Amino acid sequence: MKREINLNPEQVKGTLIQAKQTSQRDYLILKTTTIGDFRIGEVIGSAPRLWVPYCPSCGWHFFSKNRCEKCQTLHPKKAGFWVASEPNLPGLLIEDLRDDGVWTRMKGWKKKKNPTPPKKKSLTPELIAELRQFIGIRLCSGCNHKHDLKGCHVELCKCEVLQGKIFDISWSRVWQFLHTYSQRAGLVDWKLNHSHRLRHYMTTQVGRKHGVLAARDIAGHKNLSTTNRYLAETPEEEKREIIGELAGVLE
Repeated sequence: MKREINLNPEQVKGTLIQAKQTSQRDYLILKTTTIGDFRIGEVIGSAPRLWVPYCPSCGWHFFSKNRCEKCQTLHPKKAGFWVASEPNLPGLLIEDLRDDGVWTRMKGWKKKKNPTPPKKKSLTPELIAELRQFIGIRLCSGCNHKHDLKGCHVELCKCEVLQGKIFDISWSRVWQFLHTYSQRAGLVDWKLNHSHRLRHYMTTQVGRKHGVLAARDIAGHKNLSTTNRYLAETPEEEKREIIGELAGVLE
């Protein structure tokens, strides 16, 4: 079974502090992922590649229930190769940033059947301001001219707003710097920390303070059963406090 850790507020805050002291980009990626309860692919985009499984026994590429559909051999998970592919998620885009949040293309938005519609994720005014400052003046993917959020300064340019990804970075780089900042923050099991643990942390915090329905909606889950899997178990010390509080009512 895969080992996972449940982050506490001090560990998350410590990791963000280490990131802020080193890189504004890294800090904003981690802060946005946490506050918005995002999947990392929704923030930076999915990897432009596709894993193609391969059966060493017969060379087949189609599997059902971890078995080759042709020879029924049990499929080893590491048997396969990557091929170049169009990303499933574009990541957060500059043109989708608003004063109160950002329009987000979430998991399943490219499905042919029942696609997940884009959703506006709420962000704090402070984070919006930090993101806009980070974007600054850069090359627009729509017109290939340099301009800021107010528009293009090149005459006769039809691109009214700056377009492109807010964060242009690979998944592996995020994984690397999150490990670095977690280690600097003093996490004992820093190797087990990854971006999805930040999502589990935020979902847990929302669920405890505002209920599981709010946690489901903010996380963007379709089913409560999925949200329940994200909620970390209540710490033993907190359990004792709750039991003691309820026991006091009986006295």
